[in-house]
Amino acid sequence: MKRSLVGVSKGGSAIAAVLMGICLAIAFSVGPTLAAALPTSPWTVQTSGTTSDLYAVAFADEECGWAAGDGVILATTDGGQTWTQQATGLGLTDLSGLSCTDRQHCWVIGYYGGAFTTDGGKTWTAVEEMLGESVCFIDNQRGWTGYRPSVDGGKTWVLSGEFPEFSDSTGDYWALISAVSFADADHGWACGSWHRVDGGAIKPALFFTTDGGRTWESQSAPAGVYGEFNGMDFVDSTHGWAVGYSGSIAATNDGGATWVRQDSATGDSLNSVSFVDVNQGWAVGWSIEATTDGGQTWVAQEAPDGLETLKDVCFVDVSHGWAVGTGGIILCYTGSAGPVFTDLKGYDWARTAIESLAGQEILRGMGGGRFDPGGVLTRDQVAALLQRVFQLPQPAQPVSYSDVPVSHWAYSYVQASSTYIPPLAGNTFGAGVACDREDAATALVRVLDEQGLLEIVPPGEADTILAGVPDAGEITPALRQLIATSIKYLIVRGMEDGSFVPAGLLTRAQAAVLLDRVQTTFLQ
Repeated sequence: MKRSLVGVSKGGSAIAAVLMGICLAIAFSVGPTLAAALPTSPWTVQTSGTTSDLYAVAFADEECGWAAGDGVILATTDGGQTWTQQATGLGLTDLSGLSCTDRQHCWVIGYYGGAFTTDGGKTWTAVEEMLGESVCFIDNQRGWTGYRPSVDGGKTWVLSGEFPEFSDSTGDYWALISAVSFADADHGWACGSWHRVDGGAIKPALFFTTDGGRTWESQSAPAGVYGEFNGMDFVDSTHGWAVGYSGSIAATNDGGATWVRQDSATGDSLNSVSFVDVNQGWAVGWSIEATTDGGQTWVAQEAPDGLETLKDVCFVDVSHGWAVGTGGIILCYTGSAGPVFTDLKGYDWARTAIESLAGQEILRGMGGGRFDPGGVLTRDQVAALLQRVFQLPQPAQPVSYSDVPVSHWAYSYVQASSTYIPPLAGNTFGAGVACDREDAATALVRVLDEQGLLEIVPPGEADTILAGVPDAGEITPALRQLIATSIKYLIVRGMEDGSFVPAGLLTRAQAAVLLDRVQTTFLQ
């Protein structure tokens, strides 16, 4: 994300007055005094202009998208701030699926036929054989509705390979397809349900093709999954998810050769799932579930009051997503990029900052839904945070550190931050060494000074400021001006007794609050 610096000139008291008024005084001194309200729902309601049930939503980018349902097609070109009904003149009803590849090309499917547009919805062309619940196009020509493929942009559909039949000791079954997802022209998957011919039991059904839908084979649903699958999404030819009855979630990382059951955060049915990469995804139904670790952990996200059933969800990236449902409801995702952490109890004062920075991938979780807010940051991790927040460039000449070779995960971050975080001794950076308050404060002051956002105090003023600090004698002599500057501008303040505790360690929660306020105040 590109950011521009707020224009703040170097100067004394004027800047100090501004900075004294902001909340950068957070926190290396810790937390309940910084209490912030619990975050509201990361989803907001948009005005759809209809009370008709909506069953499908698809976006070409973060601004242009469509929603469809019971006899209605809606369109937006501003991210959903305004939705307008598109008049097709075709009398389409029971529309259940959407797919779009760009701002001009969109396809809608229903039980009684579908339609497509090549001009952004100004005109729609009806296609009677475009039947079913789900449609998936990978480009402007190639798409599928169940086992019907099209290679001419949806003008014609060919009845291709049928789905295999299924029989067991309880009887014979036929397949009903609810969703289809293709990763490329050859690899595709479908999900739905097996229905016993005599009207008995329903079983979950999974299928795949490796020849573009000419032939389909059945895949085994994981143990512990019952009923039907309603929605499916693959992000590539190996990683996919299917959701359905009673909160069932199944996942594969080998193209469906094996499917495993994942534990959802709900017992209610899920209707749709959308992933932006192999880690971050959302599922909706009677609730909204989210994951940041590929589904190893699913956590419920707070929904707006009065939410009924959501039928479909679509994300174009980690920050832009929409969900639609009964009564014309349209929700827009306005939270962070989806990270949901389960270990933030007692850290309400840092929750908003943590989720914001995690959503931007400035701070990252530890896997399994954990953030580890009380964990101590290391010097190489602080280097990474500085580079991500300030987008620091690489030095003209690389700096050699014995403990940070080119193969080290933080090599580029350490290089970019080398001007602001000096080595510990010799050519050792201190990778893996806990970062103390003194290191963190001086690094931030150096960056803000270089970018013209504050001015380092002169020696005499530093002595005056530090005269009131009980443990000033513990501050490294060469860093006294930088620490005094930090105290003056409330970047890193002292403790309740006025001490600075330069050797105190920096927790992940404290760092999140500090960096969030720095970013909010200085960067756009």
